[in-house]
Amino acid sequence: MGIGQAGDVVSLSPFKARKNLLLPKLGVYASPENLEKYAHLKETGREDQPSSIYAKQTVEFLGGAYVTVVMSIHVPWVLTAEHVRISMRRMGIIAPAHAIQLPPKPLEGPNLDYQQKFFYVTVTVNNKERVNVRCSIHHVTADYSRKLPFTSLNHINEPPIAVFPEDQEYLTALYNQRPPLTAYSEPQLTPEMVAQGLTSTSHLDKAELLSFATPSTAAMPVV
Repeated sequence: MGIGQAGDVVSLSPFKARKNLLLPKLGVYASPENLEKYAHLKETGREDQPSSIYAKQTVEFLGGAYVTVVMSIHVPWVLTAEHVRISMRRMGIIAPAHAIQLPPKPLEGPNLDYQQKFFYVTVTVNNKERVNVRCSIHHVTADYSRKLPFTSLNHINEPPIAVFPEDQEYLTALYNQRPPLTAYSEPQLTPEMVAQGLTSTSHLDKAELLSFATPSTAAMPVV
C-alpha cells in the first residue's frame, strides 16, 4: 500500500485508515494491547529491512540517475558535495551535502578534459542504504564569448569514459547493467562485486548482497 511496514505505527485520516487498512485487515488500531501483541513484527535490527517505506524506491531511482554538475569555465574551483547537492536539487533530488560522498581524488577545474566524462558519488539514505550515482561535469559561463559550443547528451547513451582511469571498469559495468535514465531491474553492482568479476546481481540472495555492503559514512537522511 505504500503506507508502512509490518509493525509500524502510522497516522492516517479515519477514512483512509478504514478503507486502506482496517477493512482489508492490513492493520489494526494502535491500542496498548495491539502494540504489545504485534511488537515482534518490528524487527528494527534486521540489516535487510529497508530504513523506511520510501528508501527502496529512492535507491532504485538514484541508481539510474545521471547528474550534470554545472561548474564555471573560468573561475577556479574544487568540486565539493555542496556542488553536487545543488545540481541534484535542480533535478528534483533533495539530498543533504553530508549524505554525499565524493570520489577519493579531488576534482579541480576548470578542466575541459572532464567534459562528458563520468565519475560517481555515493549517496547514503537514512544513514543505511547506499547507492552510487553517476555524474559528469559541464562547464558554463555568463560570458558569451567563452561559452562552449552546444553539445548533445548522446554521451549518456554510450559506454562511459571515466574521469579517473581506475573507475573505468566499474562505470562500464554499471552502464552494462543499467544505462543512465533506464528502469530498475536488479540491485546495483558495487565496486567490490565488479572486482570479483560479477556482472549482475540478479542471482544473489539477500545474504550475499549484504556480504558486499559497506558501512555508511554519511550521517543524515535524504529528505
